[in-house]
Amino acid sequence: MSNALFNSPKRRIARARKNIAELIQHIQAYFDQAPFGRVTEPDETGAYQVHKIKVLQPIHDELIDEAVSAAEALRAALDQAVYATVAAKGVESRSVYFPIAKSEKDLDGVIKRGKDIPPDIADLCKSYRPYKGGHELLWGLSELRNGTTHRLLTPIGMTIGQAHIKHMRCPGLIKEMTFPPSWNTEKSELVVAIIGHDTHIEFDMELSFYIALSGVETLEGCPAPETLSAMADEVEKIVLAIEEKCKSTT
Repeated sequence: MSNALFNSPKRRIARARKNIAELIQHIQAYFDQAPFGRVTEPDETGAYQVHKIKVLQPIHDELIDEAVSAAEALRAALDQAVYATVAAKGVESRSVYFPIAKSEKDLDGVIKRGKDIPPDIADLCKSYRPYKGGHELLWGLSELRNGTTHRLLTPIGMTIGQAHIKHMRCPGLIKEMTFPPSWNTEKSELVVAIIGHDTHIEFDMELSFYIALSGVETLEGCPAPETLSAMADEVEKIVLAIEEKCKSTT
């Protein structure tokens, strides 16, 4: 029988999955607007022209909000699951949370600060290796949530998936041309070629874009919906394991 104390963390997981579903819908709507196009600009010296493909429309705020909300809900689900094990013993405490640390050696200290975490639950949490270099999804989830809460970060960004040049013709002065071209995440653009002002270029290029998480080292460039979904699956598995452990000790 399900423990009613675990209804709250399960609702947080359901909320996160709804956020992720909405994120997928809004990503599709964003790309339907063809938010990128060809741009020609002078280089820094003015002596050459830079041909590039560039994002012309910024990512919509609702995409960012949905990614942030999903991360916050999943992190809260972990904390609430640990709190439920304490509440099941009739104890009220604010020193209870799911421990996630910067490193393995820091984990015991993080657990000790949550002084009311039951020892058997602490051991269960430790078994998931919730630290950087251990369980990267848990560490990344914590960093993503902390970043969106305490710092002005954009948690999702644009990156290139594949580039295929079907046709290119550029007779004349070419200063720079790299193949395959590299997507510049900071500038949200891809430079096709840097050529002389009197040079004419023709090209037909197929690009595949996706929305990626950003701002967290271990998640940089990871596809946002897929990664958040994997986090939701992992959090649900952990919450159910904590609930099962709680049943066996109460």
